[in-house]
This record gives sequence, C-alpha cells and structure tokens, in this order.
Amino acid sequence: MVIGSGMLAKVFKKYELQKDVLIFASGVSNSNTTSEDSFDREMGLLKSFLPYQNSTIVYFSSCDVIYAEKINKPYYFHKLAMENYLKENYPKHYIFRIPQIIGASQNNHSLVNLFISNVLNSIEFDLWVNAYKNLIGIQELFRFITHIIDKQIFQNQIINITNLNYYSVPEILHTIEILTGKAACVKLIEKGFKPEYDTNIISKLSAELNFFFEENYLANSIKLNYSLK
Repeated sequence: MVIGSGMLAKVFKKYELQKDVLIFASGVSNSNTTSEDSFDREMGLLKSFLPYQNSTIVYFSSCDVIYAEKINKPYYFHKLAMENYLKENYPKHYIFRIPQIIGASQNNHSLVNLFISNVLNSIEFDLWVNAYKNLIGIQELFRFITHIIDKQIFQNQIINITNLNYYSVPEILHTIEILTGKAACVKLIEKGFKPEYDTNIISKLSAELNFFFEENYLANSIKLNYSLK
C-alpha cells in the first residue's frame, strides 16, 4: 500500500498492491512550514493507519532532525514527533532519514528544484556560502530502500539513506549554472554549516550493491533527472 501522490509515492508504486508493506509518503514536504494544521494533518493521517499495525510501515524523515535544535525550525521537531509515534505504535517499521533529493517534482521548495527554477527564470535569491548539502538521486534512493525492504534487513531501525559525499551550496549552484548555460543572480550570505550524518549502513549497502558515489555523481544525477537544455 502506498499513501501519497508526490514524487516518493510515485517512485514506490511497486508496493501499492502489497498489503504487508505500507509506504507512508504523504505529509509535510516543505521544511520551512510553520503551520500546526499541516503537522496535525500528517500526524492524524499516520494515526488513521493504526488498524494496519501488522503491516511493515515505511516512513520518510529527514537527516537534519539531528540538528533540530541548531536549525530551530518547527518542521524538524515535527519529524521527530512522527518518528517517536511510529516507533511506539508500529511493531514493524522502517524510518528512513533522507537528505535533499535530486528528482524533478512539483515541490518547488527542494534545493535543486528551487535553484534550477531560479536560474532558468533569472530570479535573484540568497546563497548561503558556508552551507553544505548531502544530495542523492531519486533512483539511488529507491534502489537502496527497496533492497532493504525486500531483504527485510535493518527492520525497526532509523536508517540514513545518503550520499557518501557532501557538496557546498556554491558548488551545487555552479554545477547547475554549467548544465543550464546560465548564470545565477544571487546575494551572497555568510551563513550555513556542514552537517555530518551516520553513513555506516549506507557504506555497507553501497559496497554490497556495487554502487559508488563517483566524483561526477552530482552533475550526472542532475542531468538524468532534469531536461535543462
């Protein structure tokens, strides 16, 4: 069963007829959201599936919840509350903490989507020059997660599904400028930090699946997922 209609729900549609797996891919996707109504709706939706406690529920959280206090946005505290409720009420579950996804979607708040849109439309925006981001293509996200679910490994754990590399935000933007052939209009802001996520599991999976995040991964993944020229 798949709950949701966005990019993640569409990518994991192979599970839509499986009653023993519930992909919960519906909820707040904009980390800048402050609406308590939006948070309550997502929690209420999760609670509505309590009759399916015999199924394995899959929830997508954020890697950045470990920096909830530092970032200080309601979204990350909400994600932690969702994780805790799921752990306490669903005996069989996966909590996948994910970084920024490289994948075309209607979510204009995701980093790559926002940067591409701003560059193509010559919209000026703030660029945090000290910030680093972890980005993973939707194809790799799907490959790692389905491998875990189908093999029934790491159940009832919190698992980071990440790239093994981090990219500075200026580097990400420069890559997009090269791929689009357009210069960005930015205001440089001295803000940001470099996160560090636990990559023990993803390192093992990368070796097991013989997939490695090579030097040109960022550019190749963006080219694969977006029509830029």
